[in-house]
Amino acid sequence: MYKTFCGAAILFSLSLFICDTVFAQTNVVELMSRLNAAESDTGKISAYKKIISCYAYINEDSAVHYAEQGLDLFKRDNNELGLAAMMNCLGDIDQSHGREDIAKQRLLYSIQIFKEKNDAPDLASAYNGLGGIEGKTGNYQDATGYFFKALKIYDSLRNAEGIMKTYTNLGVVNERNSNMKGALKYFALADSISKKVPFSEAVIDLYNNIGAFYSDRGDSVMALTYFRKGLEKSNTPEFTISHISCLMNMGITAYNMGDTKQGMEELNEALRIARKKKLPEQEAYTLANIAFVTEKSDKARALNYLKEAVAVSDRIKDKNLQISTYDIMEDIYKQEKDYKSALEVHEKKEAIRNNIFNVNKEKEIANLEATYELEKSNIKVLELESLSKRNASQRNIIIAVAVVLILVLLALAFYYRKINFLNKQLFRQKEKLGELNNVRDKLFSIIGHDLRGPIAMIPSMLEVYESEDISLEDRKILFEQLRLQTIVSAETLEKLLYWGQSQLKGVNINPVSFHARKLIRNGIGLMSTTAVHKRVALNDETKDTIKVYADPVHFDFIVRNLLSNAIKFTPENGTVTITVDENRLDGFVVFAVKDTGVGISKQIIDTVFDPLSESAAGTADERGTGIGLMLCKEFTIQNGGAIWVESEEGNGSVFYFSVKKSND
Repeated sequence: MYKTFCGAAILFSLSLFICDTVFAQTNVVELMSRLNAAESDTGKISAYKKIISCYAYINEDSAVHYAEQGLDLFKRDNNELGLAAMMNCLGDIDQSHGREDIAKQRLLYSIQIFKEKNDAPDLASAYNGLGGIEGKTGNYQDATGYFFKALKIYDSLRNAEGIMKTYTNLGVVNERNSNMKGALKYFALADSISKKVPFSEAVIDLYNNIGAFYSDRGDSVMALTYFRKGLEKSNTPEFTISHISCLMNMGITAYNMGDTKQGMEELNEALRIARKKKLPEQEAYTLANIAFVTEKSDKARALNYLKEAVAVSDRIKDKNLQISTYDIMEDIYKQEKDYKSALEVHEKKEAIRNNIFNVNKEKEIANLEATYELEKSNIKVLELESLSKRNASQRNIIIAVAVVLILVLLALAFYYRKINFLNKQLFRQKEKLGELNNVRDKLFSIIGHDLRGPIAMIPSMLEVYESEDISLEDRKILFEQLRLQTIVSAETLEKLLYWGQSQLKGVNINPVSFHARKLIRNGIGLMSTTAVHKRVALNDETKDTIKVYADPVHFDFIVRNLLSNAIKFTPENGTVTITVDENRLDGFVVFAVKDTGVGISKQIIDTVFDPLSESAAGTADERGTGIGLMLCKEFTIQNGGAIWVESEEGNGSVFYFSVKKSND
């Protein structure tokens, strides 16, 4: 079940899709007793689903804990229906907390098993959930297709409540697709069925969605009619959460109709109930709605409500609500021309977004690993089942005991070797999957933090820069920050493009003979602006006569990145020098980039060229990704040379790389 909020369009959606899994608050102790007493697989599945539903609104972590506990149990028992049911529950939880990608993976997995096991009710439920995900992400055609699949199953089962929920979802998807006639038709069908089914939170959600539909059309009278129906029906302890939702919807609608006093009374009543019943999530949403109502008349008071909402959402770890609340706070600060506070709030919001990205990435990886382990177990089971069937067939055919024993031993040996072979293949696939995950994690981390962060800051900084209230001195500081952010983003993007090309197509080598100094001078020229800005001297002690045989694009990339790295870790008034030695290695020319910088500690000197090594900040707090040195090593090796570093912490560094001599 999804909560529906109306009114504060900046923060809340007017209408949401309904899942078939109804999360309700029940006696947890009683449910745990049922779980412990359950003996059959069906009883255990039912008990786990009820416990997960109970905890879904009280504590998401507890709901996830019991779902994963059930997942482990049913995996050990090789109970595929139990596995699918737990994956379906986890998918509903993920969807209700905005993790649509992971939710979609889980639901697709459960749908496959429900199909194989002919579990029609759960299959329809999963289709409804999947349709909700596609609808929330704007894929209205796919969403409609899944809803009709669910509707077909519910029709065959004569499940009136399931039909009502699906009609409601079809109404929502038609409304979002701007088909108001279709939306009204499906809402009317759902409304007619709601009178014939036992009352539930799904009925209240229907009233809220219909009310939101009329509110969005500007018909506040009809909207209030449905919100009141939901409010009257939900005035019992078991529907407390839906009751708060209806109060908020009525409060915002009254406010939109110009009755500010009535609107505030409804919202304050919702806040009172949320605090009395100790429902922090509903408390935070109500505070944000009250801030929306008071923003125009008293921005300082609205900010206090928003700060309370942030504090509550931080306590319950609702990061999406924090982000939405910070959005409104940032907008108010900008209206008040308090750009410093607006920038601080923006940075907090971006930090939370980055954290959500990393958490979702970790959960996605864990889900992939779990799926892999499950597939590996299924392969082993299939192999053992095949072995057992063949052995049984052989025992029926062979008469002589001696021949039977020999054939069984031969079959066992054959399948033992085959299983070992499959296990080795699976192990190699797991290692490869780990490597790909590491590469993907590094790429996502760089895009999500090192590239996205600087770029996300630029629009806000430009907005402050263009303000008439900012001083000339602050404008200069902002301009310098913009310049640095742009340089960092451009360098990171260039390295990502090189790395992405090398990962997808491999390193393409086009070696030719050329004079090295021309490219070295070009690299020094490109780095000169950065060096001058940092007051670092660049010295070229190479010779015009040096000729090498290599890919000039790779050579140029290595020189520029080593120079950039040296400048980065050299303090003001330092020196970076590039030299050449024709006699150090037979058949090779050895170039050296030496700096008078901070040097490299013994603990990390052996890992500076590793793909996943962390890049330290430069002497002027410059940020990097570690991709540059990794590509330098890869390009050097592909061109037949080598790269290494000599350094002592506090005494600068020397990066050496060798290139083949030209025979021309």
